[in-house]
Amino acid sequence: MNRSGPREVLIEPYCIFCGQSTQHTEKHTFSVTIGNWTSQITFSYPTHPNCLQTAKKPLRNILIVTGGVAVVVFVLAAVLVNLVGMPDSGCVIAAAALAAAVAGYYVYHRFRGNFVKNFNAALRSYYDTHVQGETTYDPLSAVSTKQQESQTLIIDANGDSSGQYRTIYGAINAAREGDRILVRPGKYNARNRFGPEAAYRTGPILINKRVEIIGDGPRKEIVVEDAFGEGCFRMQTHQATLRNLTLVHNHPSKCAVEVVVGQLLIEDCDITDKGLSCVNVRGPMSEVTLKGCNIEGDHFQMRKQVGVLVYNRASAFIENCDIIASHLSGIEVRDGGRLNIRGSKVRNGYAAGILVREQAEAVVTDCEIYRNANPGISVSNGSKVTCLQSRIYDGKTVGIFIGSQSQGTIEECDIYGNTNSNVQIARGSNPIFRKSKIRDGRGDGVWAFEQGQGILEDCDIFGNAYAGIRICEESAPTIRHCNINGNGHQAIWVHDNGKGTVEDCDLTGNKRGSWLIESGGQVSKKNNQESEPEAPAPEDETPAPEPESDAADTVVETSIVAEETIPDEEETPAVTTEPEAPSPAVSVPDSSLVPPITTSHTSLTLIDSSQLGVPGAGGDAFQQAIQQMNNKNTDGAIRSLEEALDKGLDPLRQGYVHANLGTLLLKKNDLSGAVAQFMKVLESNQALYESAHDAAQYLNVILAEIGRNEEAALLSQLAVKTQAKLGYSLSPSVADDVRNKVRATNSK
Repeated sequence: MNRSGPREVLIEPYCIFCGQSTQHTEKHTFSVTIGNWTSQITFSYPTHPNCLQTAKKPLRNILIVTGGVAVVVFVLAAVLVNLVGMPDSGCVIAAAALAAAVAGYYVYHRFRGNFVKNFNAALRSYYDTHVQGETTYDPLSAVSTKQQESQTLIIDANGDSSGQYRTIYGAINAAREGDRILVRPGKYNARNRFGPEAAYRTGPILINKRVEIIGDGPRKEIVVEDAFGEGCFRMQTHQATLRNLTLVHNHPSKCAVEVVVGQLLIEDCDITDKGLSCVNVRGPMSEVTLKGCNIEGDHFQMRKQVGVLVYNRASAFIENCDIIASHLSGIEVRDGGRLNIRGSKVRNGYAAGILVREQAEAVVTDCEIYRNANPGISVSNGSKVTCLQSRIYDGKTVGIFIGSQSQGTIEECDIYGNTNSNVQIARGSNPIFRKSKIRDGRGDGVWAFEQGQGILEDCDIFGNAYAGIRICEESAPTIRHCNINGNGHQAIWVHDNGKGTVEDCDLTGNKRGSWLIESGGQVSKKNNQESEPEAPAPEDETPAPEPESDAADTVVETSIVAEETIPDEEETPAVTTEPEAPSPAVSVPDSSLVPPITTSHTSLTLIDSSQLGVPGAGGDAFQQAIQQMNNKNTDGAIRSLEEALDKGLDPLRQGYVHANLGTLLLKKNDLSGAVAQFMKVLESNQALYESAHDAAQYLNVILAEIGRNEEAALLSQLAVKTQAKLGYSLSPSVADDVRNKVRATNSK
């Protein structure tokens, strides 16, 4: 081929930041002048504009450092010329070499993580697309993809003659922009080919082109499975679609689908994950749309799992999906992430249903959020939620929690049947509840504490076990045009310097009357309908509907930190923190099973495990017991724990041993022995968070089952405090097992 004239040939450039194909090249030039000598340096590299915008700060730093070093070195060179008489050319060469070395060192250490990884991804993407032999490519005669017609590629894992490919990665490599890939029934491994034909790189299938990957047959028969721990799909192009597939991630790390850049549509898919999240979306250039999907965690595998994780200013739109049984939150949005969910269910999770934190935003419309172990919706750390026409019910703790300077608008929602307060407003938050029903909770209807603000307007608050609205600790909500009727205690209870404004409300028909104002409470009242208590409270019954505690029934606000792309520490299952009504068959005398619980048992000093000191003489037996518990050797672990106590341990480890002995004795159906061990934890002056957590959780369930609700509520406060630190709790199945043991003991 003859060529004439100057030309620059750039073979299929790939963005150095995200590794994707691009026709855009950035050039940055700066000059250094000393006297009559000028040096001009030009950086030229392919990149997407958005990628460059994201990376502009480190790039600027590189230019500043490089330019600064060059200027300093050239100044020194000029000094050497004047003092030593070194030739100008020698100084220039030496200075340039030194500047290049320093700049190169800085670039290497600044970018050897993400930069090198993405540059390698670009090379790998180029290799997969143009070198493997599944396509042919001539950079001098290639036709623009915009001019090419889309085609349909067929994949058949069973090697049927109608299938052009047997692997998904092979079809993607052969595909052009806009192609459709049909996947026939079969089981496909999620791994990418890299290098020579026989060499493979385990990992997710890289989607690096605008393609549609569609299951051609029954969804449950088209399975993409990851058995290597890297996930099923990794989205790394501007737009793509997954439809009618079953995705299975079997490894306790990473995630099933990861969106790093671009817009990914996932429609009519089943996603099951044993790792850290089913769908992970991160970065300001990432967006996922989930429609008609079933997303299910495997809570038997680990305690670090989110259904859908959206963070680092990423966005997610979820419609008509069912998100089930995640070990952490069903959906977590954080670090400026944005969520819009409608017509979906978030249920049976072992932590919060929807967790919105750290300046994130969420819009929830026409959804059902129920049977989650932590709050159905939790909003914290300056975040914002809008919840419209949704139902939040049957939660194991709180229906909606809004705390830590957050905001929310909740309209036309039905919040009911939650174990603690249906709604909690805390820590300077200022939400608006309008035209909603807050009803039939096992605690207060609404509890405002720790300077909680907010407006409740045109709401119906009824049928709650305790007060309709409880206000304390300098909280000051405004309540107007509300019907607060038929609650188990007062319509409104104000205490501990609580404040508020109540106007044009119906406060009639509550069991203990309209008001209980005490302990410095101040309320502005205007045009309210009020009534007296239906009947005087028994003398032996305390008027306070719930025990006071500096650790209210707060949401578990746990930290989810990405292990590169996925969370590492997070919340997990919670338990019922407000006592359930005891079964009529339960008649175990209080003193026969659990000693009296007082505030002294819940005010012990809690210590982080990182502050553990020297274990003592029983340290070896203690370590042996830990190994035996991991191996599920219950009898051996009990013997080793008792041996460790006999030989002597530091006080914190003693409490930890007592807590573990309690759980092991429960497995041996020794209920009284377990209670004795848990009480030893609570009777100490200080304890590890883990020890206090186990003792409070188990004893809370036992006390609730035998009808000692006030004492159970005391322990629930301690359980919530420790739960907020540790991010996990009892699973409902374990709690049910404990209740059954209590009933069995009673029947004997």
